[in-house]
Amino acid sequence: MESLPLVRCPCNKRASASPKPSASTDSSLKALFLEEILGFNTYEMPRTVKVKSTKVGILKVVLMSLVFIGYFLGYGLFWNKSYLEISAITGIMRMNMQHPTAHCNPLHEDCLDRFKPLDELPYCQRHSSDGTVVQSQMTQQPCEYLDEYDVGNVAFQGSVTMMPTRLKRVKQEKICDSARTPCPRQYKAVAVEDVFVADMESFTVLIDHSVTDEEVGVSHSAWELDGFLRPCPPPHDCPLMPIQSDSQRSPRSPLDPKVSQQVNKLWNAGEPANMTDAFALPNGDVFRMGFLLDFLGVEMDSDKILYDNRTLRQEGVSLMMTIVYSNFAPGSMPNSLPPMYEYQFSVAPYVSYKRTQTFHVPGEPTRLMNDQHGVFINGRQKGHLGVFNFRNCFLMLLEAGLLFSAVRWIISLVLLNWPNGNISDNLETKMTETLEFNSNDTTGPERSPEGRGLLNPVE
Repeated sequence: MESLPLVRCPCNKRASASPKPSASTDSSLKALFLEEILGFNTYEMPRTVKVKSTKVGILKVVLMSLVFIGYFLGYGLFWNKSYLEISAITGIMRMNMQHPTAHCNPLHEDCLDRFKPLDELPYCQRHSSDGTVVQSQMTQQPCEYLDEYDVGNVAFQGSVTMMPTRLKRVKQEKICDSARTPCPRQYKAVAVEDVFVADMESFTVLIDHSVTDEEVGVSHSAWELDGFLRPCPPPHDCPLMPIQSDSQRSPRSPLDPKVSQQVNKLWNAGEPANMTDAFALPNGDVFRMGFLLDFLGVEMDSDKILYDNRTLRQEGVSLMMTIVYSNFAPGSMPNSLPPMYEYQFSVAPYVSYKRTQTFHVPGEPTRLMNDQHGVFINGRQKGHLGVFNFRNCFLMLLEAGLLFSAVRWIISLVLLNWPNGNISDNLETKMTETLEFNSNDTTGPERSPEGRGLLNPVE
């Protein structure tokens, strides 16, 4: 930066100190550009000139302090984390639905279910003592209790899952042999059953995931990290909610309580989630479906889709889930705390969501169709992890040095073009000395005190 030329404005020079004007304006502009700015026929070497001025000294200290505090500390260390080598993560996840139980594994013989009774589910049709249907203003259908194996969990779990809310089972018989002739209709329905899934809000979704970043040498499972939830829809500006481990169903968490407390403070986390709504296990984090729908503002029985005036419980809804990983927070001081992750949920702009499965009865001209509408969850992982890098730290210091040089250059340029002509003339004389270089002259160069206007000062 200090190698940039210091050019004095011609209009600010006094007539006695200025060289005689050229006969041609074009020639003067050409000389100014070639000699004053580009230095086509000159070479500048540094020279130190101290200007005794309290005002100028205070201005220099203020500007350099702003550079140090604003850029180096504020932007580089505090906000942008310029000293870190940052890289994107890769990860893998699986999701699985489970019906409500008494805090146990449903595969164990002594594990009991904990469904709500039908009289607590207003969307389920109920019958009075005389067998008549109890009327309600809410859309009602017959309900059926299903466990996690009835709802259709896939064998190979991945980043998507679905919690059915309505099942439509159709039995069809073949009425035309399409192998011999085109049929106007091959099958006809002989039995139809349309039911709601009872107490789907009490089902839980288990989300297990891990993160790897080979560039920074980090690899962790969810159980090894502090996990959080953003219990609000986009733009996800609510405080983080820590996810606590369930001490009754899992061994002691591997996380250091003191470190976890520092992580919570770094990310401004609020109160932890209620254990009935969300908790952590060694094999993943568990969320109650009703809890997710509540903080997203999804009303399964009052929200209507546009084209058929049907409820979301009848037609289904799609949710997007994002797991975000990070080990640095913008706006925080440098630290060496471990990575964390947070869940973010949002409602996808789908009109409805369903899946259909068809089963053919062997040896019979019959097929069964299972049409499921429900809450579909599509998950993804993203984030960046950083590690201290000496090269990035050096570049940050170099950038700060360039800004310091820019401050000194601007102050020097202002002083050289100060409105008071006498000050500018004296400063230009002190700063500039022209030496005519002659390689054949053995007696030494001839020194001329003539000021040229093209200066390269170094303080």
